[in-house]
Amino acid sequence: MRNQISAASILDEYGGILSIASKVNLVCQIKGVKDRAKSWYLSLFSVSATSAKSFVQAQGQRLKDRIIALRSSVLVRNCSPNLRQLSILVFALLPAIGFAADIDRFVGTYQGEAEFVFEGTTDHRDMSTTIAPTDHGFSVTWTSVTHKSDGRSTEKTYTIEFGPSSRSNIYGSEMKINLFGKATPLNPLLGDPYVWARVNGDTFSLFSLFINEAGDYEVQEYHRSLAEGGLDLVFRRIIHGHPDKEVKAFLKRVE
Repeated sequence: MRNQISAASILDEYGGILSIASKVNLVCQIKGVKDRAKSWYLSLFSVSATSAKSFVQAQGQRLKDRIIALRSSVLVRNCSPNLRQLSILVFALLPAIGFAADIDRFVGTYQGEAEFVFEGTTDHRDMSTTIAPTDHGFSVTWTSVTHKSDGRSTEKTYTIEFGPSSRSNIYGSEMKINLFGKATPLNPLLGDPYVWARVNGDTFSLFSLFINEAGDYEVQEYHRSLAEGGLDLVFRRIIHGHPDKEVKAFLKRVE
C-alpha cells in the first residue's frame, strides 16, 4: 500500500508467470478482520471486501512476504464467485484504461505551417492534424497542403484508425477487414503502406512503411510531441535507411 502497488505477478523459478495476486486475492486469504472498508473498484460494483490497508495492519507482514506465501494459482478460486468475477473483470479492463490514458493527452485538432528546402526548391506547407477517440481505439486525420514557388499547390488528406496491439504503447492500424471480420493493417508486399503508431513519453509517433516493386523500402515518420499550446511536429522520410527529407513545425491546438 505504501508504494501504491495494486497487484503483482507471481513467477516460477524460470521467470514464467504462475498467477497474478491482487489486493482482492490477499483479502480473501484472511479471516477475522473487523474493519470492512470498500476499495474504489469494489465500490463501483457494490461488492463488499476488506480493505488491503486493514489486511496489512492486521497481519503485520510485508506485501512481498504475503505474496510468496500465496504463490499458487488457487488464489482466485479461494475468493467468492462475485469477487472472482470482479478480479477477472478488473484485470481485463486495465489495458484499456492505460490505452485511453496514453492517447487522451494527444486528442484534439492542431494546425500549423512550415517552410523547407527540398532538392534546391523552397516549399511552403500548411498542415493540420486531428486525433480523436473511436469505439475501439483512436483515429488520426492529417492534411498537408504544399505550395510550390511557381504558384502550384497540392493537397493530401489521410485518415487512419488504430487499435491496441499485444505490445505496450504500440498500436496497429485498422485499414482493412480480414476474412474473420477483424480490422487489420494493409499488406506492404502488395504495394500498400504498413502503418503503426507508438506513444513514448510525451511523443506520439506514426510510422508508414512502403515496399516498391524492386524490393526497396521507404519509411515515413511523423513525431508529434506535446508542447505548450499544441504539438511539435517532426516529419522524416527515410529511404534505404538514409534520411531523405525532414520537416519541422509547431501545430497550435485549435480544438
